[in-house]
Amino acid sequence: MFRFAVEAGHSLILELCRQSLDLPFGRGLGISHQANLRIIRGLQARAGIRPERWVVNVDERGNTASASIVLAFAEGMQRNLFRPGDRILIGGFGAGLSWAGCVLIW
Repeated sequence: MFRFAVEAGHSLILELCRQSLDLPFGRGLGISHQANLRIIRGLQARAGIRPERWVVNVDERGNTASASIVLAFAEGMQRNLFRPGDRILIGGFGAGLSWAGCVLIW
């Protein structure tokens, strides 16, 4: 699962950045499924995106399953992390080896 999430996540990030014309990943932030910190750190390293550009809460909340992206997004809003024009890259990964993502412009 770790290797799948990191490899698929890296491909997803590259494709989303290409489609949103944000290559390389610029001023945006990343939010991924908060399954475990090891996957998130591996994805950050492989994609070359600095950890401070990610909204992460799994270290404080644990794996909140299907609510993890929504909770991390809400926490990012509460912490005023998003600025006008920011691209927010969102990626989700499932144990069924599925994945999806989008880029929101704040």
